[in-house]
Amino acid sequence: MRNLRLSFVLLVARYGCSGSQSAITNCADAAKPALVIEKCFGGNLQTGHYLGDVACFPFSEPQRFTGIWHVELEGSFFEAPSANGIHPRNVWLDVANPPKVAQASMQGDAPRDFAVDLIGRRSLCAGMFGHMGVIPHEITVETLTSIRQVR
Repeated sequence: MRNLRLSFVLLVARYGCSGSQSAITNCADAAKPALVIEKCFGGNLQTGHYLGDVACFPFSEPQRFTGIWHVELEGSFFEAPSANGIHPRNVWLDVANPPKVAQASMQGDAPRDFAVDLIGRRSLCAGMFGHMGVIPHEITVETLTSIRQVR
């Protein structure tokens, strides 16, 4: 038992309480496909096991986000309030357990918008997130603190 406690203390000292560092540590490396395959897929896209977005790429510490979550067939976009009224769909919102009504939209039901307040981590580098990797940024939701359907 003493060794188990010592191992835990050493892990916390090495990695901190928020978890380990991502496999890719900077944006220049995130833009190198061969390096991403090596570090995040074990060197082989077909036989390797993907670590996951937050474990692979640099993400922010958890922070609060407020905005609109637009959900549609194979789409999940976060739109922050904008002074000019333009809301580009360039941030994928990754919600581990979405409400049933949002799941229905993701599977072909009518698109829906939700006003959301959440705690999450945002990608620090442009990447290939979301459905088929076409969205440059992602927010991974840790806590969905409030949600209200607006359309």
